[in-house]
Amino acid sequence: MLYDDQPIGGKAGLIGVGMLSTQQLAEMEYEKPEALSRYTGGLIVQDTSGDGVLDPNDDRIVGGVIGHAPAGAKGQELRSLVRDGVASLSRSTAAFERRPGTAMGGAIMLLEFVGGDTPGLYRPTLALLSNLDDPTSADGSTYTYAIVVK
Repeated sequence: MLYDDQPIGGKAGLIGVGMLSTQQLAEMEYEKPEALSRYTGGLIVQDTSGDGVLDPNDDRIVGGVIGHAPAGAKGQELRSLVRDGVASLSRSTAAFERRPGTAMGGAIMLLEFVGGDTPGLYRPTLALLSNLDDPTSADGSTYTYAIVVK
């Protein structure tokens, strides 16, 4: 669930947001600025150009993932769900379920996780920037997932 940074009680969602994994960023030859170096698992990016493709050089970076994995684990990846070769970007909750979505507001971002090569507990933390227009700002809202890989 994603909500835009607005006064408490607002319902506007962050639309067109997706997750680029560290592997995807490396393929793009993107180098994270020092202010974003804490995001070891990837970046959360909003498609501001409207082309449906996430590009951290041109689109708005709104947060990132702080990865936690078993010692020595490699290959783990958290990214936007990909269907038919296209990343699924966040949509209004009402696009999924009209009545409850309209009441709750916000947007839903669909993600997929690929486990690493080491069994154990993976705990990626998704963090939105406290000021979505300032990539040097501290973390605001966060959520940590617990994923067990056997």
